Amino acid sequence: MVLGKEESLSKLILNFGANTRKMAKSKKTKGYLGARRSLLSEYWSRYHAIRDDLGALAVTDANAAAVRDALSDEHFAAIEGAYCEAMGELNDASAPLTILPKIELPKFDGSFEKWLSFKDMFTTCVIKDTTLSNVQRMHYLKSSVQGEPEVMLRSFSVIDANFIIAWDLLQQRYDNRRRLVKSYLRNIVKLAAMPIESETSLRKLLDTVTESMRALQQLGRPTAQWDDWLIFLITEKLDSATVKEWEMSLGSPNELPAYSDLVSFLEKRILGLEAVGAAAKNKSKDFSQKSPHNQAVRSHQTSFGRCSCCSGKHTLMPHS
Repeated sequence: MVLGKEESLSKLILNFGANTRKMAKSKKTKGYLGARRSLLSEYWSRYHAIRDDLGALAVTDANAAAVRDALSDEHFAAIEGAYCEAMGELNDASAPLTILPKIELPKFDGSFEKWLSFKDMFTTCVIKDTTLSNVQRMHYLKSSVQGEPEVMLRSFSVIDANFIIAWDLLQQRYDNRRRLVKSYLRNIVKLAAMPIESETSLRKLLDTVTESMRALQQLGRPTAQWDDWLIFLITEKLDSATVKEWEMSLGSPNELPAYSDLVSFLEKRILGLEAVGAAAKNKSKDFSQKSPHNQAVRSHQTSFGRCSCCSGKHTLMPHS
């Protein structure tokens, strides 16, 4: 009796995906797909219960081979694989019909220096949102990766159980502290030199260092003791005019400045350069509006008469 039930349920699960695919596309509504998921889940629960019953079944010479086959790892793997494949197809088919809450997430392309910010935002916006299911989290995850991580997750179907597995896989790959630290240090060491004074270049330099330092602090590195090293690396990349202003802003040569002093100096200099640039643009605009080309040109009228000597028309000069 139990063996017969196990055989029937095995066939139902093994053929479930194929039977779903046979249905006309017009019939695969949100309600239909939801009903198929519920039915498949029920089959899976009943199958687990029957396997427990088989384990407690009295084995005889007549049923020993059948019981052994039904309880074998190979048989269970086949049933489990068919269940996951069918459930994944149902979830994938439901994806266009599911309206997900709009969450703006950055795309993660596998760059180590982008991992921490992506991980923090995804954890805050998706994982910690208790209103979302793991199926929805899996949708967000697969739509938020590209490049190498997209390839890593490409074979994962959108089912509840796969989200935890996929997220753990990404963390195992990119939560590599040594590579992360090396990546952020490289960002600082390989800063581009500034040949001339430029607010854009200065802002990019400061933003790169600030972002890298914040990440290194998050990784638990002793950045509070790196002032001299940071000041040396950054000032080596500055243009000569900015270096001159920095040195002139310092006090006694025996007093070593803090990294925060340099950050404050650079932020003020960026604001100053932005103000100068804005003033120059306004001045240029005002000059353009007041240009003689935009004013009415007064023409000088000259009288011409007929010359009594040559009968030609030209300016008449008085006789001396």
